[in-house]
Amino acid sequence: MNIKIISAGAGSGKTFRLTEELVEAIRGGVRADGIIATTFTNKAAAELKERVTIKLLEEGLIDEAHAFNNALIGTVHSIGVQLLRRFAFVAGVSPAVDILPDEEHQDIFNRSMVNALTEARMDTMEDLVAKFDLSDPFRPFDWRGDVRQVADQARINDFSKEDLQNSKRKSLEQLFQFLGQPAADGHLLEEKLLSEIKLTRNALKNNVADTTATTRKVIGQLDAIEKKYSISGRFVWKDWITLANLKPAKKSIDCMEGLVEAAQQVDHHPQLRSDLETFIGMVFDMAMDAIDAYAAYKKQRGLIDYSDMETHIRDLLKHPEVALVLQEEIDLLMVDEFQDTSPIQLDIFWKIAQLVKESVWVGDPKQAIYSFRGAEPALMDGIVAVTGGIKKENILPYSWRSRADLVYFTNAVFTKAFVDMPRDRVALVPKRTPEEDSVGMENALIHWVLHHEEKPKGVIKKEWVQMSMAFSLQEWLQGEHWFKPKNEVNPRYIRPGDVAILLRTNKEVQDMSRALNMAGLDSAVAGVGLVNTAEVTLVLACLRILLSHHDSLAVAEALKYGEDWSLEEILAHRHDFLASEGEGVWAEDIPIIEKLQDLRKLIPDMTITEVLDLVLERIQIRRIVKHWSGSSQRLDNIALLRGAAKQFEDLCRRTHRPSTPAGFVIYMDELAQNEQDKKSGGENPLAVNVLTYHKSKGLEWPMVICASLGANLRINPFGVKIVNESVEMDVHNLLANRWLRYWISPFGKKPEKSRFFEQLSQHAIYLSETRHAQEEEARLLYVGITRARDYLVLPYVRGQMGWLNRVATGDKDFDLLEDVPMKEWLKWEGQSLPLTYERYDYGTYFSSIEKKMSAVTITAPKESHQGHLPYFWDVNLERPKQAKVFKSGALVSFAEPLTMTDIENLPEAASALHAMTIGFRQNQPVHNQMMVERILGNYRLDLDAEEVLDYVTRLHLFLQEKMGAEPIHRRYLLEKKHQNRQVSLQIDFWQQANHQIHILQNHFPGVAKRTPAKQVEELSNFFSWVREIAPQGVDFERGWVHLSLTGMVGELTV
Repeated sequence: MNIKIISAGAGSGKTFRLTEELVEAIRGGVRADGIIATTFTNKAAAELKERVTIKLLEEGLIDEAHAFNNALIGTVHSIGVQLLRRFAFVAGVSPAVDILPDEEHQDIFNRSMVNALTEARMDTMEDLVAKFDLSDPFRPFDWRGDVRQVADQARINDFSKEDLQNSKRKSLEQLFQFLGQPAADGHLLEEKLLSEIKLTRNALKNNVADTTATTRKVIGQLDAIEKKYSISGRFVWKDWITLANLKPAKKSIDCMEGLVEAAQQVDHHPQLRSDLETFIGMVFDMAMDAIDAYAAYKKQRGLIDYSDMETHIRDLLKHPEVALVLQEEIDLLMVDEFQDTSPIQLDIFWKIAQLVKESVWVGDPKQAIYSFRGAEPALMDGIVAVTGGIKKENILPYSWRSRADLVYFTNAVFTKAFVDMPRDRVALVPKRTPEEDSVGMENALIHWVLHHEEKPKGVIKKEWVQMSMAFSLQEWLQGEHWFKPKNEVNPRYIRPGDVAILLRTNKEVQDMSRALNMAGLDSAVAGVGLVNTAEVTLVLACLRILLSHHDSLAVAEALKYGEDWSLEEILAHRHDFLASEGEGVWAEDIPIIEKLQDLRKLIPDMTITEVLDLVLERIQIRRIVKHWSGSSQRLDNIALLRGAAKQFEDLCRRTHRPSTPAGFVIYMDELAQNEQDKKSGGENPLAVNVLTYHKSKGLEWPMVICASLGANLRINPFGVKIVNESVEMDVHNLLANRWLRYWISPFGKKPEKSRFFEQLSQHAIYLSETRHAQEEEARLLYVGITRARDYLVLPYVRGQMGWLNRVATGDKDFDLLEDVPMKEWLKWEGQSLPLTYERYDYGTYFSSIEKKMSAVTITAPKESHQGHLPYFWDVNLERPKQAKVFKSGALVSFAEPLTMTDIENLPEAASALHAMTIGFRQNQPVHNQMMVERILGNYRLDLDAEEVLDYVTRLHLFLQEKMGAEPIHRRYLLEKKHQNRQVSLQIDFWQQANHQIHILQNHFPGVAKRTPAKQVEELSNFFSWVREIAPQGVDFERGWVHLSLTGMVGELTV
């Protein structure tokens, strides 16, 4: 084969080697303009082109340097577009073909998918989602996303309709092998289960020897499941698994045998198979219909997307005339980052390689982390195998990026993790010169031990881990930690912008950003949410005001962000305007609104980009934003908004729609709803970089903190998978014998306790998924660790190091970084690696640190506007003048305090308890049991449901005793104007009878040490306001305060 494969580990000088390969090939006779070179990013393409051109000029190859400008150098997509335009008539497309950007492709596909989503289909799918219990309280199951994913994978892999029909059949056949043989009559199985529920419940209730809370909880679960069945007439499939795994106390365990046996027959229920066949079949069918509708939409408008372009290129390469032209014109093909290519792209490269004289493919299977985008490491391994493997001279041996100890640490961990890979393709030799590390730099490896002072045992919450990490970084940055910046002469101290914190998920990134903010540090976070930023909210508000001056919300946003008004000032000004009968335009005399009124006359014939530029200039939005913290990132966001306006104009041009400001506002709202409104990560030297491991690929920083090291192994046999049944790669058809498997879990989010899952977990499919997950997480950690140039921080939290432990040892429970300074395993080739040990101790709660604001050099600040009193009275801090004061009276204990093992959860537990007290219903035990369990689940609290229900029941008995049989209103809203300001009171329990008012208010006093009487009196002002604005003719002399979680109620009296 004429393919040279180069193994380039992280920081091994890949771009330098690519430059040398291209220059050497040109010296050897390859035509400089007869080269195709693909890179992963446009930035990489530009850098490669610049380096090769400079090198050719340095060697006096001036003609070749000029000719190299005509070489095809760029991303796969950019080169594909050039080839498609070159052979447009052969492909049957316009020579002026324009490719839909990904954002527009998704938008149009989603619109096309609507045709496949009939009302009957959607009703069926939603019903089955409920029956399979696939959703949870925080995230509904997105079956539409599964339809899109099936369609996307089908198009990425060039699957035909016949392929998808075959995939549907195979998916069901494989899934059904883990279920038992279907019974003749499913109704008999349900009747038997229902009978056993009743028999078991009666047996448990009649077992006088067992009065434990554990058994009472089982009885409550049986009641709840039977109640659901009586309402819906069916069991949720997960209920069968729940019933098969109920565990009462030991004294009642014998009562469960009949129920367990009946519940375990769910695998044989014929309706289970039928429901799975319907759900999976409909996902495939809707995906096929959506592909057809999408294709018809594009054909009608003459559009193609990137998947179409790749398919066209693949077909063109089979055309004899095209193959002959390329064979004559192209001498060399170079593929960079080949491990990240999709299957169809790999097939394209393979076909081009057969036509050209030389091919150079450069990559690193250790960094193949984009399988979720369609990349398949197994295909890369197959290419390496059929081309004869990687020769020693084509393995880049040195690390030019990182300090020696970081390289040795990487070698020590990953030579064990990548056991199937030759050692010389994993271990690198450091090339950093001693001079670079002789500027007073400390140990490259840093071990932070984050210690919870108040929790020597038990699970430590993620929120605490992130807060402790943020505060530790803040403290660490106060020290003087030297390093020598890349391509700079003088060393300097590490500052926030030199630091990157890597995490597993986007949610963790957002949470870490908030933690850094608490610690007084700015963060640069790339992600979605552009529309919700203050600066973009201001710009869009200005556009909406231009569209309609009656848009009061837009005016309020313009006043808040453009004029720096508080919410109270805005409400007061709006109130004054309405009180004057609202003549004219609200706030028309305020400068920003006045300017927008004048601009409205200028915009009728403008494009959205022109309107946007006019608003930015005349309203001086950049100047306003310059006053704000993180102004650099905010200005980047404004630039991104301008880019979105240009994309909107291009979309309108392609789809023959006008590009109006109104349309752009709707377009931005749709981007936000689909989580496609990407905001800037910013490059602020004073902002810590926070991003996921996946997004860190190709980047580097002086200091990297590898967080999320406690992440669980993500084994998921469900969802969309590409199955390759080829034993050996077919060089004539790389994509042969592949199909798409789609499964869902029959028993909800956690099917592990079912016989179905027990059989699945022992099958080769599950073992393969486990191996894939292990390989994927090892590659991801390799990418993260190798981003560090000078310092690598490994934060240690007790019990949360499973990811690092699994990768380095294969055992998640073998703790590599215990709470000690050094470890025996921290060696490379017999030499111990120096490690800086730092311990940080924190309690449960953290106090916010005020940020240091940098000086802003701009013109003088604008004149201040007239101030206003807050529109709403603060009913907790302010008291009505001459009002009577409520004092603490009797304290009553109505129940035992709730058992709380985790003090961190106290606020959440109090909020949950408040919701339960409101949701409780007298004489409805099933409702109350289900309500308590649901709220505990929603708040993720590990509390005993029976204990909580008993607590809430006793509180309501106290209410009945004090308030009697008269109706009691819950969450009663009492509002009234007082001295031209609004009073608004939300009262938990309100009763008005016989000219008397009785109330009970929930109150969480926090963890501060105060007497119960003082805690009750914290609502004294609130009660004074109740008395002040109560209806005329009624008295309010006393009320009660429920001190949450304590089991106590205190009386407040005048």
